[in-house]
Amino acid sequence: LTNGRAFSDYRFTERFISCLPDSIDIGVPIYGYNSETHDSITRADGSFKQAIIGIHNLLHYHIDVEIRIVLTKLNIEYLDKIAAYIVKYLPGVNKVAFMGLELMGNAAKNMSEVWVPYEIAAQKSERAITYLIANGINVQIFNIPLCKVPRSLWNICAMSITDYKVQYNEECVDCVMKDICGGIFESTKRMAKICTQPIIE
Repeated sequence: LTNGRAFSDYRFTERFISCLPDSIDIGVPIYGYNSETHDSITRADGSFKQAIIGIHNLLHYHIDVEIRIVLTKLNIEYLDKIAAYIVKYLPGVNKVAFMGLELMGNAAKNMSEVWVPYEIAAQKSERAITYLIANGINVQIFNIPLCKVPRSLWNICAMSITDYKVQYNEECVDCVMKDICGGIFESTKRMAKICTQPIIE
């Protein structure tokens, strides 16, 4: 996992490639669909341009690149534009992962500015996800409990939270899908009230 910026230096990328094991995936988060929307979240001028150049350099060497879209209040309204940008300008990416936010560090400090309830994050992602899949891109949803995701997207939800970080609510004990549900980040459960609905059918 990397912000991808160092790979905008082609010589660095060449050196990096020379040291790689036979199989590796590189995950790069994209927070917006242009410099303004991306850089306003990273707070680093030029970071969007560097990340995009870096992704292209990695793809040039046929490295599997996974684009990560972290779902926050700051980008939730333009997910369709991010998806369209990926399809148009980043052909060859291996996968796109839609990531539920983990409330820790700066995300916890700025919770009121960034937190989007899981059910809203999933609903707002559905059209962008459908568009990416229709264009032949592998998509997964990370870090969102199944009961917060439309049933039509359950098959792309991943159990991605590290074991020691995952939590479930008391009502989850009766859920028939608990064994394949990713649960909730422990830190997020402490910070936000997450109401879950056990799936019983």
